Amino acid sequence: MSSDATDGRESRTDVPPLAHTFNRAPWDPYARPPMTAEQRRFALASQWRLMWWKLRRHRLAVISGTILGIMYLSILFSEIIAPYNQSTRHIDHIYAPPQGIRLL
Repeated sequence: MSSDATDGRESRTDVPPLAHTFNRAPWDPYARPPMTAEQRRFALASQWRLMWWKLRRHRLAVISGTILGIMYLSILFSEIIAPYNQSTRHIDHIYAPPQGIRLL
């Protein structure tokens, strides 16, 4: 072992350099491994498609979105669903108690 006088550390000249420290081959910035079909599908997907794939995995979010969509669609048919006009008033029944719900 020889001593280096400049920094006070010992250096060994009999140890070969490690093989994994660097690669002597020229570096090509455009070289990349080929992508699989699944990797290509994700790499080329739009942001909306990625969000849809993520949303679709959550069952509660899909169910809630479906219920919310049905409620929004009912707005389009509110004139047909509502039994009375919004300004209709029955003066004879102002002090009557609330009525029960009838389905038939």
